[in-house]
Amino acid sequence: MVATHPKRTLRLNSLNSAKLSKSDFYVTSTTQLRKVNWHQATVEVALIVAGILIALSVDSWRDEQQERQLEVDYLEELKQDFLANKRSLISSIEYQTRIVVTGDELLRMIQAGKFNEAPDEFASKVGELYFFGTWTPAIGTYDDLISSGRLLFLENRELRKQLSAFHRLLDRIQNMEELQAETYYQRHAPFLEGVQNTDHMTWLEDYRPPKIPFVVDTKPFATHQFWTLVVEWIYVHQDVVTSYRRASSQCDAILDLIESELAVKRDD
Repeated sequence: MVATHPKRTLRLNSLNSAKLSKSDFYVTSTTQLRKVNWHQATVEVALIVAGILIALSVDSWRDEQQERQLEVDYLEELKQDFLANKRSLISSIEYQTRIVVTGDELLRMIQAGKFNEAPDEFASKVGELYFFGTWTPAIGTYDDLISSGRLLFLENRELRKQLSAFHRLLDRIQNMEELQAETYYQRHAPFLEGVQNTDHMTWLEDYRPPKIPFVVDTKPFATHQFWTLVVEWIYVHQDVVTSYRRASSQCDAILDLIESELAVKRDD
């Protein structure tokens, strides 16, 4: 009989226990894996994935509906802006055209020498000739689309193109109106102030009708200088009227596109 050291016996028992535990783990794990219902697990995973996809689809649909409603709201607001622009352009065209007609009438009166025969009528027409103003377009909705980065919410590319072209035309019109005012203050106002009491001209500063009878000495107006000024003034206003008419035509085109888009959106 061979004697065994107690410590060595304890170490061997521990090693054997560890081997047994490791073996038992593999056996147990293998047994559990065999017990898993893989078909049921696959179905459960598929249901989870499907639920996630459905939730994402619902969110995407909701976002799309909100964007579509927002587009409709913008289209309605644009429609109101351009209806207002159309109305104000009609008035501005009529007013600027009346100035052109008044200028032609003054030239005929000067040419025929009738300004002395009807000084009150002549003086009244001089006042009408220089009673001018500017057009103020309604651009709030377009500015909001640009500043908010939502212009692409408008799906119709042609509509976006027409809106951009319209606002480029507005820049041109503003430049022409500034030229109109500059022409008056640099060339016409000095002449008018030199031939009549400046108290009668104060109403021109803010485009209000005169509060007192518009009196003028007609003799200084029977000159080549005034004739040239009137011709120049007519040309300036004709250019403005041409731009206003072009803007009015663009308003019609934009309104047609907006109506078409709204009809499509309502059908959807």
